[in-house]
Amino acid sequence: GTLLLEAALWWSSARYVGCDLDLQQLKRCKANCKALKVEVQWHQANISECNGLPLNRASVDKLITAPPWGRQFPTECGIAELYKRMLLEFRRVLRPSGTIAVLASLRSLQPLLDAIEKD
Repeated sequence: GTLLLEAALWWSSARYVGCDLDLQQLKRCKANCKALKVEVQWHQANISECNGLPLNRASVDKLITAPPWGRQFPTECGIAELYKRMLLEFRRVLRPSGTIAVLASLRSLQPLLDAIEKD
């Protein structure tokens, strides 16, 4: 949630929604929001599932993500498949003129580029 919290500090007039599969991560994010006095709606969500994000179709202007890189947090379906599913879900919620920013490592870059190419 660090990226989202920084954005909320800089651009406080926007509406922020943060999602994570891990409940412990969400708990930490909520505590950080409280400490920084920023407003973010937090939800447990699975980006690898169709309709996994609690957002309506074409409702998001900007989306920023730091997905798992296959090191610290394991994935059930593997990184390549996760990125493929993630992009499908992001496409569902993003407005046609929307923007996606993805924080990736060198190790995860090629599977991400492959998923973008197939999308």
